[in-house]
Amino acid sequence: DNGDGTWHYEFVLFNIDMDRMVDSFTLPIPSGVTVSNVGFHAPEHWDDPVAYVGGPAIDNAAWSFSDDGSSITWSTSTNPLRWGTMYNFWFDASAEPGVVTASLGQYKPGTPTDLTGDTLGPLTPTTPTGCEGDADGNNTIDFDDLNVILGNWGTSGPAGDVYPFPGGDGQVNFDDLNLVLGNWGVSCK
Repeated sequence: DNGDGTWHYEFVLFNIDMDRMVDSFTLPIPSGVTVSNVGFHAPEHWDDPVAYVGGPAIDNAAWSFSDDGSSITWSTSTNPLRWGTMYNFWFDASAEPGVVTASLGQYKPGTPTDLTGDTLGPLTPTTPTGCEGDADGNNTIDFDDLNVILGNWGTSGPAGDVYPFPGGDGQVNFDDLNLVLGNWGVSCK
């Protein structure tokens, strides 16, 4: 969490022993998520052959980045992730992390053409429907909410009945007080 409504994502791909090498790395990006601060790093190869038998030339060019609105991809046609090598990829996104399925493209021909696996990546942003503990409805948990709870203590609400969220349980008690205190200072604006 970058503390500004964005999260930093960093990935390391290490090819232990796959001869077919990797030529692309793709992650799904939900609609409405903004991606920024994109980067890539790879070591330079000084004594590699210029091509594998029957394949294209290999060099040290940086991988290109693309964002098609539903996924982001780093790819190359000349600098695959060779065995025994590690590459880094990173970006910031306006969505918190959760489990997503990444895809790795294979450089040399064969089956399968892609490998997939789960990793952490940006999830579809959720729009809060309220603020847990916001008894006065101003989207901030503060003394005003505490006063609503204490002013309605022991009643059936609905004023002050904020636990469980949303809707309450029909009584203003310690559960409601704990929810306000546990979210003290939170702003849901």
